[in-house]
Amino acid sequence: AELARDLTVPFTSPEQIQKTVRFSAEEVITEEVESYLLEHEIIETREADSRLMILAARRADVARHLSELQQSGIDPEGLTFSGAALFNLAALCAKNEGIEGLFMLLDAGATTADIVAGDSQKLRFCRSITVRGSEGLGNPQKLERLIKEIRRTLWSGGLEGTLEVVYLCGGLAKLEGVPEKLTEALGVTCRLLPVE
Repeated sequence: AELARDLTVPFTSPEQIQKTVRFSAEEVITEEVESYLLEHEIIETREADSRLMILAARRADVARHLSELQQSGIDPEGLTFSGAALFNLAALCAKNEGIEGLFMLLDAGATTADIVAGDSQKLRFCRSITVRGSEGLGNPQKLERLIKEIRRTLWSGGLEGTLEVVYLCGGLAKLEGVPEKLTEALGVTCRLLPVE
């Protein structure tokens, strides 16, 4: 997606939410909004407000990708974005471990870190962070910046202090001492994703 934005709006009406999606996209997209496909998911509805995830992608890019898939004989209905796949994996592990509350999965490699969080019922947020530079997350300064971004993500998603566990996977999870450092920095148990 060209745009992935987490947004809290002061209403719950589907009609008002639909208008907000378009307005929010217009604030960020510099081109004509009509040239984009817009989609949203209501993450949480409370008494007086709603939390949304807004996604936008260029229509031309979507058409090109669909054409490429068709030419390759791949059915696009069978594909999913990585955030959904990571969430489903983390949700299965949490279920198997009897975790009923909120969990997060951090899949961090040399150039990107994907974060998904939710509970057994719903994905609460998904974010991808680019890790700049050739030395990757083995560099302590890069790891500190990633921790800062994770904290910012938890705060903006209203999940700070509410997680039961953080699952780790990817190259970062294999670095010595990283689970312990993340546990200390985030104040929640961080451990390797229990996949066998």
